[in-house]
Amino acid sequence: MTILSVVVALALATKPVRWLFRPLVEPRPKWLFTDPALASREGRRNDPTGSRRPR
Repeated sequence: MTILSVVVALALATKPVRWLFRPLVEPRPKWLFTDPALASREGRRNDPTGSRRPR
């Protein structure tokens, strides 16, 4: 059971799975902020939600 748990955790941490589920886990807050510059692609590094995604 422990080995199966480790394998599932590693499978869920792969890049394709993270890419697929990122919109559900970390949605872009464009609809939440009135200032479009805060939620634009260029302003992403200064995202008020504290997200630190690389460019």
